[in-house]
Amino acid sequence: IGTIDEHGVYNAKTTGDKAGKIIIEKNGFKKEINVFLSDYSSETEYGFADISNHWAKAQILQSAQSGIINGIELDGKMYFKPDNYMTRAEFAQIIAKYKGIQNEDISDIPPYTDWNDVQPWAQNAIKAVYKYGIMSGRSEDSGKTFNFSPNSNITRAEAMTVLGRLIPNEAGKEPDFADTIDIPSWAKAGIARLYYKGYSDNTILPQNNVKRAEAVTMLNKMN
Repeated sequence: IGTIDEHGVYNAKTTGDKAGKIIIEKNGFKKEINVFLSDYSSETEYGFADISNHWAKAQILQSAQSGIINGIELDGKMYFKPDNYMTRAEFAQIIAKYKGIQNEDISDIPPYTDWNDVQPWAQNAIKAVYKYGIMSGRSEDSGKTFNFSPNSNITRAEAMTVLGRLIPNEAGKEPDFADTIDIPSWAKAGIARLYYKGYSDNTILPQNNVKRAEAVTMLNKMN
């Protein structure tokens, strides 16, 4: 019903209507996948049914193998939804996993006005990235409220600022893009530390939202 390739990736090519489970183990990382043969009539990779032809396939597989990302199970199939936008809560989760701090027992609740909007699955991660100064919130209403905005999409400027905080505090290179004027002042230092390369037209599009595939690619390039 399928093979495990040199990357430890399960490639299922199945027909029929039996159901079962397989467990992939590589380098100490285990992944259990529900296999519904009637559903897996086309090739799937690492349990994700929607990445085989995606430009970020290798990056997604790398992050899945390292346990940084999870998929979404729908009707017995696993999806990564690479072109969906990533929320701030989701980004906090992958950053916490990348740093290995997602399971820390932190009792203090960050001073976010909208903490009640944070889903239980994201609370530990958000506490951790706040505690270590990796990810902060959004000051809104002329500074009257301090929100985390967990369900809002994270922007490229925000994501690059967070990633810049994972790098030793070096001055870096002053951003020099066609749209540098659009980079918020609070994001310039983080972007400078990344030595980040923009798009082919030398733009960085800092106000654009980050797609899930883009987020894991940016994080993988930190290694």
